[in-house]
Amino acid sequence: MAKFMIEIKFKLPVEIHQKRKWYLASCCPLDVHSQGETEKEALKNIEEALRLFFTSCLERGTFDEVMRECGITVEETFHPKPTKSQRYIDVQVPIHLLANQKRRCECRA
Repeated sequence: MAKFMIEIKFKLPVEIHQKRKWYLASCCPLDVHSQGETEKEALKNIEEALRLFFTSCLERGTFDEVMRECGITVEETFHPKPTKSQRYIDVQVPIHLLANQKRRCECRA
């Protein structure tokens, strides 16, 4: 049985701002938030939080439902317009899947 690695990448807008000594990172479309003592740490932490969010949705079979509840559709593109005090950074969150090929490859389209 052959095994294949499949990777899905999500490009998501993340708002970063500093509040006292902490940097807060928010992916508002998915309502996922994190923080860090530096901007780099906050970005690393929000990427991990988003990876866990997506993994949990996929494992529980709720991905489609959660995306619909967040108002996200396949066709939708989200480009926030930041105010002067806000700044958005696009982060890429890879999700790795493992596929076991049990039978001949055939088109299922």
